[in-house]
Amino acid sequence: MADSSAGSARQGHAGQAIDSFEPLVRFRRTGPLLPGSPRRATRFSGKAQHGLVYARQPVIVAVSLFLLVGLLFTGIVCHGCHSHEEEIRLGRWLSAAYAGEPARRFGQIAGLVRFTGQVPPPRRVETNEGSILEIVDLEVHPQNRGVHEVFVYLENPPALQADLPKEAVVIDQVNLRFRPRVAGVLAGQEVRFENNDTCNHGVQTVTSLPANHINATAGPGTPIVHRFQAQRGPIIVGCPLHPWMRAYLFALPHRFFAVTNERGEFQLAGITPATYRLRFVHPLTGWQTDREVIVRPNETTMLLVVWERLPGSPDK
Repeated sequence: MADSSAGSARQGHAGQAIDSFEPLVRFRRTGPLLPGSPRRATRFSGKAQHGLVYARQPVIVAVSLFLLVGLLFTGIVCHGCHSHEEEIRLGRWLSAAYAGEPARRFGQIAGLVRFTGQVPPPRRVETNEGSILEIVDLEVHPQNRGVHEVFVYLENPPALQADLPKEAVVIDQVNLRFRPRVAGVLAGQEVRFENNDTCNHGVQTVTSLPANHINATAGPGTPIVHRFQAQRGPIIVGCPLHPWMRAYLFALPHRFFAVTNERGEFQLAGITPATYRLRFVHPLTGWQTDREVIVRPNETTMLLVVWERLPGSPDK
């Protein structure tokens, strides 16, 4: 009886263990399932089910370990990619930061040239064909009185090397006029004198340097190309076929120059902080003046230059 009860106890204990795993391995196939054949399944016996469950445990453990290793490897790889990406971003940020560091020590000059006097009337010129041209030597904006075509440059520029621009400075000959009439060029830079009129034009320069001398004519659509050396003062450009045509070209050894726009505004950027002499020249009338300017890092020095009367006009 004792043995029987002990055996019953062991069977009951084994039965409890089997029952606890039953939901996982309740059925198994006993043969192939062909299309149209009835589905047959046999319930595992307690011993077979118990043995199958414990037989599968090493497989489950192996699969679990494989998945765990796979997840860890994926995490390391992703983290490595992420770290590499962050490293690239950080490198780019540092490069940009260091690249921008020199630019922050520069300043700039901006301003306005204003004329407060009486604007002279246009000059009337008779062309070779007998037509009349009205030429305005002093162009003043009607709203802010800003003066167009004033050449502005530093007389004592900073010692900064400038790359020679690849693009050419273009001075056109159209409607029997030079456009623009005032221009600046870096010494050695190409200058193209275009002809977009229907007649022949020429380019003739008045200069103190033989290398800057031009005396050539060209038909419509044919440019005249030249590279000028630096010289003090403007190079006077005329057309030998149309004597009223006039332009002024400034060839400088540095890039710190500008020409005022139609509103009389100008700007010079990328200047090393220091004290400079800023020169203003309006070659069409002969007016000129200068100002002392202090350039500070990360700042824009603003100037207002007031021009009260034309050269040679009587004092008020």
